[in-house]
Amino acid sequence: MPCSTKSPCIQGPLANLSVETPELLTYLGLSFGSGNIDPPLGSDFIAGSCLGACVSTISQADADQCAYNQDATCILQNINPPGTGPGTGVAGGSPVFYNVQQQVSITCPDGSVFTWTVAPGYIAGPDQDGVNSQAASIALAMARQNQICLSSLSTSDFCQYDTISQTITASCAATSVTFAVDSGTLPTGVTLSQTGKLTAELTGSANQAGSFTFGIRVTSGNGAFMVKSYTVTVLGISNIDGLPAATENVPYSYQLVGDGGTAPYSFSMFSGGLPSGLSLSSGGLISGTPAYGSAVPGGYPISVQVKDAVGKICVVSATLQDNLAPGPNWLDLNWSQYQLNPNGAGNTVTGSASANTANGDLKSVGQIVSITPAKASGVVYTGGAVTARMKVVVTSSVSGYTTLMRVVGSIHGIIGSLNLVNNASGTYTADFAIPATTNETFTIDDASPGNRWALIPNATPGELSFTWQIFNL
Repeated sequence: MPCSTKSPCIQGPLANLSVETPELLTYLGLSFGSGNIDPPLGSDFIAGSCLGACVSTISQADADQCAYNQDATCILQNINPPGTGPGTGVAGGSPVFYNVQQQVSITCPDGSVFTWTVAPGYIAGPDQDGVNSQAASIALAMARQNQICLSSLSTSDFCQYDTISQTITASCAATSVTFAVDSGTLPTGVTLSQTGKLTAELTGSANQAGSFTFGIRVTSGNGAFMVKSYTVTVLGISNIDGLPAATENVPYSYQLVGDGGTAPYSFSMFSGGLPSGLSLSSGGLISGTPAYGSAVPGGYPISVQVKDAVGKICVVSATLQDNLAPGPNWLDLNWSQYQLNPNGAGNTVTGSASANTANGDLKSVGQIVSITPAKASGVVYTGGAVTARMKVVVTSSVSGYTTLMRVVGSIHGIIGSLNLVNNASGTYTADFAIPATTNETFTIDDASPGNRWALIPNATPGELSFTWQIFNL
């Protein structure tokens, strides 16, 4: 209790009559005949003990702590033997009691709890209730004096690859604290750094989709600390990084997996495009067979929209690489130089020729009509043995046409051919083996004069078109 006036007060181990007023803590100790202590008046804080007086220029709690420690030493030196009751002993024939653990929790504005604990045996005295009450009072006072509260995040929901910048502020009596990750895992790509005496910041790029729960521990200079749990959700596609590369003419299947939201998830293309032959289902499956010629340098940049069951939407970007099938790069051939030839008096041929396709409207008076390409330029190949395929799609309203394609190597000669005679409209293929070779040039040719790829000896008016392809399997 405090002194009522500024006159010398008598202080002993059973009372704390220091000059500080009002007194938050009531000190309970034991007298071992050390006599009364008259604390001086002034700005210093003082507490008596069995060994004399403890004076502090810091705080009353500091002086009291000193007195507690001294009296505990005196008590321990006079216990012989320990008592049989819980937390008791005998000091000079008198019972001595020690407090059991006392814990006090107080609430921060956001509902989180700050707790202070006084350990068992911290206070000694002549009765159990008294030492327990004293320890509880100390726990409450220390909790109020050292309470630390942490701010919440301004937002905890993000999209994958979002930039995160969130400040955490400590509210406390201390002038500075230290921040650290106490438990759990921060979102991938995000770090915690201290930015001020009472502030820290979560910064980085949310590179991985998912839900991340972690504890932030804040410690003051006197060792008081607070741990607060945070949860950050990152909606996105957990397996979109490093999409498996596709290969031309090879079946492809890859299932995207949504995370960081409420299942089930739906998917759609937001921007960009997949290689020809591939598609994305609403369930997130990329599948199909990339067409020959779909490979482009740098791959296909795509942005996929993912939507969770409660309607939250995020867009995630990636690149899908589409590789050439092993073997010669047949795209190096010159496929665009076609000529449409009447080849006879009275015949007319109108139409067009473009890369990989020739179309003509043929009118004849019984003379030969043909589609003739300029000799295709060659493609040079060095590599292992592979298999390639010649493919021709024919649309015809005339009969009696003939077409011949063949692949000729500068070293191995003719290695494959596709010969059609009197065929109807349809799709026709012929596979051929390319041997392992070094620096061999392959060209497309035929055996007829003038390199005619399509020949109608007795043409009748009608429409005839051919689409040629060669690609590796």
